[in-house]
Amino acid sequence: MIKYTFYLTIKIISNGATKNLLIKMYFLVRILKACCRCVIFINIFSVYGVKDKSHMSYNIQKSDKKCLLMNWDDTRFFLALARSGTLRKAAMELHVDQATVGRRIQALEESINSKLFIRTPKHFSLSTLGEELLPNAIDIENAIHAINRKVSKGDDSLSGNVSIATTDTMAEAFVIPALKVLRTQHPDITIKLLTAVDIEDISYRSADMAIRGARPEEETLVIKRLATIEMGLYAAQEYVDRKGIPVQDSQLEGHDLLMFPRDLVPRHWDSFCGEKINNPNVVLQSNSQMLIRSAARNGLGIGLLSSFIAEKDPELIRILPGNKDWIDIWLVLHPDLKKSAKIRAVINSIEQSFAAYGASLDHPL
Repeated sequence: MIKYTFYLTIKIISNGATKNLLIKMYFLVRILKACCRCVIFINIFSVYGVKDKSHMSYNIQKSDKKCLLMNWDDTRFFLALARSGTLRKAAMELHVDQATVGRRIQALEESINSKLFIRTPKHFSLSTLGEELLPNAIDIENAIHAINRKVSKGDDSLSGNVSIATTDTMAEAFVIPALKVLRTQHPDITIKLLTAVDIEDISYRSADMAIRGARPEEETLVIKRLATIEMGLYAAQEYVDRKGIPVQDSQLEGHDLLMFPRDLVPRHWDSFCGEKINNPNVVLQSNSQMLIRSAARNGLGIGLLSSFIAEKDPELIRILPGNKDWIDIWLVLHPDLKKSAKIRAVINSIEQSFAAYGASLDHPL
């Protein structure tokens, strides 16, 4: 393995170099060493002269030597715990056990002689220093992903893994059928499928591409409309027998509603599929349309569901069929990946899946 050697000179513009400043510099050097597999020599001095500069240099060099014995992905453990807040969730993300996460974090904190997390019995929250270091660690993580994307940019091979972020309903109705076709055409391409309602911009870290119902605002991403889907109100016959059919323009008064949380889809709390609502009787909130569909099938209330799934369900009936909510579906891709052969193959299969849906609608895509 090739190693590069860097000589880093850091000027401290005053006599008051704080401990936190030195820790931040050390932490960034560690990440740089991990990413580049390089050897770094540090020379720290003050423009005005620091009486204890040898002591400062010694402390950093001593800590730096200690970190040579530690695995580079300590930073990955730091980010996983910072994002998840618990050892269990961080361990699941990293595919290790909780004890490993705890040991790595403890070793990292001991190496910088400062706490990065405030521990409670149920949660890990970032300390002040941890909050200050988090953006730097994310920048490094993004840089690593950017390198990986650029390496894949000119990849003409139809093999390897592609990660897709989408919702559970999109995955079931469109992505899975597309992957069935993809497997027959390109069996060496594998997929990592991530489902969520509030999909973060893919420029952060989680996926190569996303299929989502909200157009992202970031202009650097490649964005394409795949379809316009219909949503409607659905309930079980059991519910209708018990509560009756809602009256048009009655604000669904007297009816039980199944909704996404307000912070995820705020517009639904003002207009629920064309029905203005005020102080709605929301009996269930869920971030999963699949769970809302299950609740509707069990007679808990009226849910706003994607018609391409609900219309095929014999246990659901359409409520106020004239009310329709049209949602644009967007494919979001990082520009560094648009020329990758495996990415193009996956996109083509997904586009064909949505095109088949569009051909069955009166409403144009």
